[in-house]
Amino acid sequence: MSDNRKSKDAEDILSEFDSRNKSQSESESQPEPEPQLESPEPEPQLEPPSNKLETSKPSEERDVI
Repeated sequence: MSDNRKSKDAEDILSEFDSRNKSQSESESQPEPEPQLESPEPEPQLEPPSNKLETSKPSEERDVI
């Protein structure tokens, strides 16, 4: 019986997520393509995550201590 509840919860969560994604996708989909077309520079956007990875390294060291 708990399995049934779990699947219902999962479906509920998926449904909510789907609804949110759809409304967010529509809202973000319109503004995003325009800026991307104006400034076709995906490389600079890939650089910041690299810095974040370096920042997370010290965090790991702190956990180890």
